Amino acid sequence: MGAKWDLDKLTNAKNFGADGKVVYKVQGSKIEGEITAEKLQDKSCDIFQMSLEEADAGTPLKFSALSEASIDALKKWADDPHHVILGFQSFAHATDDRYSLAQPGAKDPMEASKLGGSIVDSGPFGAVGKFNQGGSWKGTIDKVPANACTLIHDQDDKPIMVLDVDLGSVFVSDVDLLTTLGGISENSEISAANDRLLGNLYAFMIGIVCNGPPADCEFMDKPFTVCEIPSKPEPEQHFAGHVFVSIGMTINLELLVDIHFKAAFAHSISSVLKIDASSIEIDLQLVGPTVLKVNYKFSMSHVVVSVKKLEVQVASPKFSLETLAMLQSSKQATEFAVEFTDCVQKTPPASTLGGELEIQMTGVSAEMLSDANFVTSIRQSLAVTLGLPATSLEVKLELVHGILTVQFKFTVIGIQLTSLNVLAHQLEKPSFAIGLVAVIQAETTSIGIDVKITGVAIAEGSLSCVAPPPKPGTPAPKPAKVGGTLELQLSSKVTADMLRNRAFVSMFSIAISTKLGLHAESVAVKLVLVGNKLAVNFELSMPVVTVSMVSSITNTIKSASFGNGFLTELKKEIASSSFTLTVTAASLKPGSCEVLEKPEPLPKPPVVTGTLQFDIKSSVTAEMLRSQTFISMFAVSIAAKLGLPASALALVPKLVGGKLVVEFEATVADASAAVLSAMTSEIKSQNFAGGCLTLINKELTASGFSLDIVGASLKPGSVTTHMPKPGVVTGEMRIEVKPIAVDMLSDERFIGMFSLSIAKGLHVAANQISLKLEASAGLVLAQFKVSLPGATVSMVGDLTARVISKGFATSCLAELQQQVQVMGFHIEIVSLTLDMSSMTTKEPPEPKPATEPECKLGSKTIEFKDYLPTKVYDHNDYCPSDRVIVVCYNDKGWYGLNGMGAKWDLDKLTNAKNFGADGKVVYKVQGAKIEGEITVEKLQDKSCDIFQMSLEEADATTPLKFSALSKASIDELKKWAEDPHHVVLGFQSFAHATDDRYSLAQPGAKNPMEASK
Repeated sequence: MGAKWDLDKLTNAKNFGADGKVVYKVQGSKIEGEITAEKLQDKSCDIFQMSLEEADAGTPLKFSALSEASIDALKKWADDPHHVILGFQSFAHATDDRYSLAQPGAKDPMEASKLGGSIVDSGPFGAVGKFNQGGSWKGTIDKVPANACTLIHDQDDKPIMVLDVDLGSVFVSDVDLLTTLGGISENSEISAANDRLLGNLYAFMIGIVCNGPPADCEFMDKPFTVCEIPSKPEPEQHFAGHVFVSIGMTINLELLVDIHFKAAFAHSISSVLKIDASSIEIDLQLVGPTVLKVNYKFSMSHVVVSVKKLEVQVASPKFSLETLAMLQSSKQATEFAVEFTDCVQKTPPASTLGGELEIQMTGVSAEMLSDANFVTSIRQSLAVTLGLPATSLEVKLELVHGILTVQFKFTVIGIQLTSLNVLAHQLEKPSFAIGLVAVIQAETTSIGIDVKITGVAIAEGSLSCVAPPPKPGTPAPKPAKVGGTLELQLSSKVTADMLRNRAFVSMFSIAISTKLGLHAESVAVKLVLVGNKLAVNFELSMPVVTVSMVSSITNTIKSASFGNGFLTELKKEIASSSFTLTVTAASLKPGSCEVLEKPEPLPKPPVVTGTLQFDIKSSVTAEMLRSQTFISMFAVSIAAKLGLPASALALVPKLVGGKLVVEFEATVADASAAVLSAMTSEIKSQNFAGGCLTLINKELTASGFSLDIVGASLKPGSVTTHMPKPGVVTGEMRIEVKPIAVDMLSDERFIGMFSLSIAKGLHVAANQISLKLEASAGLVLAQFKVSLPGATVSMVGDLTARVISKGFATSCLAELQQQVQVMGFHIEIVSLTLDMSSMTTKEPPEPKPATEPECKLGSKTIEFKDYLPTKVYDHNDYCPSDRVIVVCYNDKGWYGLNGMGAKWDLDKLTNAKNFGADGKVVYKVQGAKIEGEITVEKLQDKSCDIFQMSLEEADATTPLKFSALSKASIDELKKWAEDPHHVVLGFQSFAHATDDRYSLAQPGAKNPMEASK
């Protein structure tokens, strides 16, 4: 409030504006939180006027209203000659320590220097003249650097206001010069002396914004020359949009940044819009377990159509349909075993899954609950374990009697009712708790918080699921129902009118639902008065639940505490109402609680099982085999190797014949047969067991368990795959089309139009429809088959009912007629009828995944001579004639390409007589130094082909010191070297660092050295 009127005066158009004393308009913009260069740029700031707290007003610099980090950001921002800071008190010293700290004791009146007079006394708002400082502190800046020009001083010639030429900014010794305490008038007019000082000062600072700062302190008498700057180019016009793409699997997060995966979207969208694929930028966001938001952006500079025409094009349903078709036919869909199932522009409906976790944890305190890092680690751990994006999760933490209670709610889009049930069921499995323990332990350790988790459980009856409302025409899911009767002892009168009053009855519904953690709408209540007792007959209706959730709620109702808990909640409702009612006791009527309708058991999701055998040198105790933390190490490691959340793994470790045997089961919700086949192949591959062992050893190191595992293998014949049988509904439609062209019946777009129409009529995904079109007697016969993977009996029954319903053929006809217009086919769909005799409903035998060829694109034979390229490789896309081999190296280490020890290596490699078109090896070599830690991103940015390690003296002996290369750098190099075209040249014991099956390097080799065959 101290300088509130400053902004009113500055934004008054009579003062600053087209018709004002200064012709440029001024507007204010508040920056929340820390000041950063990004925020200043986002707000398009020209001038930054500091606001101070009382603690900043004295000599000691408290950084109360502005932190040191904010001051550093302002200094960096003010390097731009068109950016101006207006600072106060000792903040001049904070920007440049050649300024002294502000001191009290200025002697009135204040007056302008010769230079300052040309600004404050000759400005557009009139002369200021001599004036007094307000307040009792009355600051001065005793010492200023040579690059600072005094504009105002006190009677002892001590600077009060200075212009910093280098920074192009103004500093004032006391903020009260520009506050009401100093004489600023409390209105939007400029009238008082301090008002005129404010106006003239801002007029001068606007001049700096437009022209840059003066060259020196003599600019009043000596004009100076500045170079003209180029005019700002017209901003490049871009076009941006997004679509939502559904994928028939839970997606691996690494795919979101994979350039080849993103290329599928760039190619598909650019092909539909007929633009250059290289000009389009793609950003992928996971907004649901199987839903991607695909953001696209491209420059309009090479696009021949107008923005308006593009907007119309992308808003058309045809754009989504054709994009989906392009994605489905892309080579990336095959390479990544991804099924693109839908593409829409509107955000798909959201589902929610909520509940309460109880975590037994030592070392946690009430203060930690407000620590943002701790809260984030809990939220991140829960999201990772369930395989859902952390952005979709809300959490609230409470500490009750040493138990950390985590109330959570996921909001995810695109998840179906069945998947939501599977997800809820996952939370109830022991494997979820095991996985969560390990992830939380790792997350908290990484942020330096020392806690120990001894147990995790879902609070009884706390889980709740809310799926999107069904589409019109879709049968509602059959709810599970639980009923019971509460008997209440009364000591006040209840009238018949009260029993009929909706507000009175609702108090009992709310009390029951609150106690059980359900929505009040799911509880139906009927009240019956018998003498001085009130019978509360209730029925719970829960549309989205698992069998175990119903069991949990039933047990809660039957528990001894339920009646008292209900009574407590009821008394709260009565107290906040207008009813007079006294209830002295409440209890469940014996034998009244029963399950009226059970939820239909969920189909078993796709599952892959296997057994890993570990060779161990140390002993494994029975306590270790029962320990959740010990088991979770294996679950987390195997899950990570398979790209699954830890909760998807259930396993049993045991000792068999001196070996540690781990039987595991991986649940892959929503996976297709192709995805399941790819995962089975991964488990059977040669590097799967070794990869798991590497991850497990990392977990062991972090956990503190003393266990020496020296080898790992997959038990032969242990891998099994279960793919649930799909429900199948088939039928045939007869469609009158004018005119019929036979070649249209094999046109993929034409077939796709029919598939989509049937899918929309049945409310299923288009990829669940297989279709065959034939021409017969002037009609198109459409033989269709609908597959429902993992469907229950009632789901198949519901689908059959939809097919034979009166509305199905009508809706298909309407959809087809619309699609004909959208797709641009010059035909007329006249009529459509369903052949009822063609309808079948069955469950076919379980499909066997087709075996894929070892080499999808063919093969070639490589001989030993091919590894010594004295001539350019024939037909080798990876190494054409102009290929330059990039040898990268780290920036530390005397022994290496970076230091003197192997300096000449690089000179020899880059000598064209040795490596180059006319050299002994025909490929040119160039070096590239990587600064700091080695990361995959840096290696990719440098286009590295070979990485030669540089070592320090400390790395040369047997103990592995990680002096020139850190453990983290080695891990990144290993990940990078998984590409078969990337090579690491390592030395000393760094072989052991990449794979502990190598021993540490030892001294004592005997000369001469000689080559093997």
